Amino acid sequence: MSYLNKYLKYKNKYLELKKNLYGSAGENTIIFLLGGPGCGKGTVSQVAINHGFAHISAGDLLRAEKDNPESKNGQLILNIIKEGKIVPSIITINLLKDKIIELNSKGQYKILIDGFPRNMENLELWNSTMDETYKLSFVLFLQCTDETLKQRVLKRSETSGRADDNPVTFEKRLKTYKEDTMPVIEYYKAKNIVKEVNSNRTKEEVFADVEKIFEGQ
Repeated sequence: MSYLNKYLKYKNKYLELKKNLYGSAGENTIIFLLGGPGCGKGTVSQVAINHGFAHISAGDLLRAEKDNPESKNGQLILNIIKEGKIVPSIITINLLKDKIIELNSKGQYKILIDGFPRNMENLELWNSTMDETYKLSFVLFLQCTDETLKQRVLKRSETSGRADDNPVTFEKRLKTYKEDTMPVIEYYKAKNIVKEVNSNRTKEEVFADVEKIFEGQ
């Protein structure tokens, strides 16, 4: 067998294994959902679910890891969340990767990732380790005023039980969002793959706009 034929044989085996483990780049439709704390990401994600997307919340994955008694990163994640800061990228990426692989193994290739990437380090690590297989389709950005964000988070704090739903942590999270996440959004805007929705309005109005975006996805 010639070297070329051997190369093609092993390349095809590799691609088949890669497809079985992760799904192919062509099969996956990845959307990032970004916005400030309290902008309505969790609520809007229901529209994506209605259109056949699996919803992965980076925050939910981190909170679950925080509460996992067997996790070596649980205490670290708890401390960082309380400070309103961003968990190290490698932790978040590994949790996302495991979840995406699980979904792909079940035949699910349409995925909405809520609350990621939250900073440029997140973005760069995604691009260097994940983007070859999981091509990003677009970014859905929920634009919202600071005052509306604050009102929603404090209202949510009455029932959520979340460690980060309090006035002090909210201000830290808002600062982190502006300093760290907005540059990510600007990066994707420069690539013309951001679809922006005004989320200051009623849930019904926001849903209507998001529904139009997901039609045909």
